[in-house]
Amino acid sequence: ILVLVLIPVGILQAWRSEDMDGLQKAELKRDIIKELRREVHGMTADAISKAVGVPSLRLLRVLEEMQTDNILESRTDTRRITTWKMKGI
Repeated sequence: ILVLVLIPVGILQAWRSEDMDGLQKAELKRDIIKELRREVHGMTADAISKAVGVPSLRLLRVLEEMQTDNILESRTDTRRITTWKMKGI
């Protein structure tokens, strides 16, 4: 029974450890905005990930959060490639 309790606790701890603190997230958002201002037509998540040096999974969470905050917008074309760009540009 103890093992069955420890497994979910370990999974939750690992999941939480991947989250960033507020300062790191703010710096990442600033870097994303800087890159997207350079590329007015938008960038894919992979290109942004390489430019800012953050793993794609972590970056996608931040991009979706920024989209929810109406900072970014995303478009998916017929080839299923999603392009992220600054909203209003």
